[in-house]
Amino acid sequence: MNLPYILDDQGNPVLCLDRAKQRAWSESPASDQFRVGDEHIDGHWISTCLQPFDLEGEDGVESADPIVWETMVFGPGEGMDVVWQDRCGGNRTNAVAMHARAVTEIRRRIKQHDLLSEICAVCEHRLTSHT
Repeated sequence: MNLPYILDDQGNPVLCLDRAKQRAWSESPASDQFRVGDEHIDGHWISTCLQPFDLEGEDGVESADPIVWETMVFGPGEGMDVVWQDRCGGNRTNAVAMHARAVTEIRRRIKQHDLLSEICAVCEHRLTSHT
């Protein structure tokens, strides 16, 4: 099993093997730090939050830089498939930066898609107007 982490007062992940302390932290206002970003852009849901275990760690081995932050982008559509995923270690500041990169990338992809749609519409119009 990967080792469990909570956040200290500065937003740094710290190893916590004490189940009572884990539970107390998860029920405290400090646990509100676990979500870094949660927003919707043009049908996409972008979420960045703390995962309580090192996502890339070895079972039972403490990591110097545990990968505990994860950004996932879902959608658009009913299935809400994952269209983007990233992970990082470090403190909350690193996670905020990772979330911002995901937002920028999704906005870029949406803009690119809209531009391609406009080009296709123009081409289709030209083709149908010459027949």
